[in-house]
Amino acid sequence: MDFLTLWLAGTAAHKPIAKKRLLIAAALGAFFGTLESCAGIGFGALRVFFGFLLSLAMTAAAFGKPRSAGALLLDSAAVWGAGLLIGGVMTFLMSAGDGTPVGGEERFPLAAALCFLISLAFSRIGRRRSRAGTARLVIESNGVRRELTALIDSGLTAKEPISLLPVVLVTARGAGEFAAMLKAENPPLRLRVVPLRGIGGERVLYGFVPEKITVADRETSAVVAVDEKSESFAGTDALMPSELIP
Repeated sequence: MDFLTLWLAGTAAHKPIAKKRLLIAAALGAFFGTLESCAGIGFGALRVFFGFLLSLAMTAAAFGKPRSAGALLLDSAAVWGAGLLIGGVMTFLMSAGDGTPVGGEERFPLAAALCFLISLAFSRIGRRRSRAGTARLVIESNGVRRELTALIDSGLTAKEPISLLPVVLVTARGAGEFAAMLKAENPPLRLRVVPLRGIGGERVLYGFVPEKITVADRETSAVVAVDEKSESFAGTDALMPSELIP
């Protein structure tokens, strides 16, 4: 349930989804949930306090280091909201309507169907937002051409330190042949080292300056960095700053 809650919250909040991070965060929630149950912490201020701290920890584990404390609180609120939605549906289904628990076998198919419908609804919300905030991205260099759909992020402010060019993040899958070129002994690319903060903590990514990069059919200048830790950016293979939008 924790994994589904985090996935729904991440989809609705338009967060980069990494399955490994979600699994770690869900395991964290399950572990502390078990400890809470064994310790016999009942309902009240203490449980709300520990639940709040656990929500912050799970949110940070699932979506990486936030840009600010306010952003962490908003993301945590999204996680809480998704959890309350799923928990409320399950409580309703597994009760007789008056709060009296009933056998789960009879209502399990209905519960599973509703969980699927909730997931489908959140997925469509994420796709709708993604389509509304995406642009066509074409990267060309050394005879290789990659055409991708890039998610536009106004919070992506990373710059390449030497040229001060804006940075476009691309998943390893989206980079394709470029990812292999970067790992070659003598890469046939104009290499760049890109320090990055705010997504998965502080990291250093390897990238390159492409011979040609086009955003929404308009040629521009940017550094392309391959982010091997992100499997996707809300369903897309690239994340780009809004300043590149023509």
